[in-house]
Amino acid sequence: MIGFWSLVPLFAVVLSGVVISYPWASDLVYRIFGEEAPARRGPGGPRPGASQGQTGEAMYFDLTGVDELLHLAENRVPDWQRITLSLPLPEDKPVTFNIDSGTGGQPQKRARLLLDPATGQEVEWVPFEAGSRGQRLRSILRFTHTGEVLGLFGQTVAGIVSLGATVLVWTGLSLSLRRFRSWRKRRTHPVRSAHFRTHRVRERINANLEV
Repeated sequence: MIGFWSLVPLFAVVLSGVVISYPWASDLVYRIFGEEAPARRGPGGPRPGASQGQTGEAMYFDLTGVDELLHLAENRVPDWQRITLSLPLPEDKPVTFNIDSGTGGQPQKRARLLLDPATGQEVEWVPFEAGSRGQRLRSILRFTHTGEVLGLFGQTVAGIVSLGATVLVWTGLSLSLRRFRSWRKRRTHPVRSAHFRTHRVRERINANLEV
């Protein structure tokens, strides 16, 4: 019963886990839609656009005008939950705000807003729907593994089916141990086992004859 009701959500958890664990599976998501997989950075390498500095060096950023831009970003998505601004701010280039109106694990509720730092005009609005099909599916699969893509409900379901998977493991081991013990008994007492099986067969035959 547990295996039956856990089949579909557990399949989604396992499949998404494969995608986020193996590069070939992640690339396959993009290839399904005829897209090129994005390049990966090497282990321990800096992220694209990341600032570099010496360890322990104090870094100062000019945040002039950021409050006005932040106010514009808040008005763009009134029900926002998180707004992220990357530093340092680019010079003479649009300022980027990443706006999240979900729980943090719902990529379908994220968007990117680019504002002109001088005029405050909106340069670009990039909602989730603006991404390619491969990008959207890959980002959704990332949080399907934990159920976060569906909020608290999805996380609850993922937790329950994960617990159900441990029950399946235990019942499988229990069956294997019982069969192993039965096999050992048959090996230790072959005559008694044969006699027992013959007795059971006779009982079934007699029962069928009576019917």
